[in-house]
Amino acid sequence: MSLFKREFYTFFLVIFVSILSTSHTIYAQDVISPVLEDKVYIDIGLEYGFNSGLGGNIGYNDLSVERGGLSLWSLSFLYKDDGIDQWGEYYQSIGQNQFPEDIIDTGYAYLTMHGIVGVKITKSTHALATIGYRMASYVQKRQDDFTILGNNGRYHTSYTDPDKSEIGAGMGVKFFLPMSEHVVFTPTIILSTLSVMSFSIGFAF
Repeated sequence: MSLFKREFYTFFLVIFVSILSTSHTIYAQDVISPVLEDKVYIDIGLEYGFNSGLGGNIGYNDLSVERGGLSLWSLSFLYKDDGIDQWGEYYQSIGQNQFPEDIIDTGYAYLTMHGIVGVKITKSTHALATIGYRMASYVQKRQDDFTILGNNGRYHTSYTDPDKSEIGAGMGVKFFLPMSEHVVFTPTIILSTLSVMSFSIGFAF
């Protein structure tokens, strides 16, 4: 099974378990379901982007603002690579074309960062706008047969590739679903030029 498929199945397994947990918690309320409060929440989430890999996010959410007001700010970080093994010691000082006989594999690693702002539609639904940057690093897995460099000859190098790095934007929606008096479930979906589509599950306190 590829690294991409493992990430995909793991992420949606976590979503499934979280939804079951949320449903059970709400169903278990004896008299009154929990209600969203007009206050500030801090949330932390696990995120998966179809073109950006796995990562997380953290946000500041003010549910007390008027409808149409700026209600949230958050940061998102996602990581994905081609599955290349970045083994041994990392050498920053070795040029991309130095010691080409040591190169045994190459690939790319991507770090995607998004800044997100939201506008309140209702207390539980917020429209999002994002701007982000994806940094592409060209990675070389290397083996020094003379074992002078690295750990027993094993080392790797990486170089930022400006041609594959890019800026992007997107939009989405975030929901606030109360689980208890103090805990809120925050599923989020974002469409963007960098991640194509990303899903996040999180909890706000």
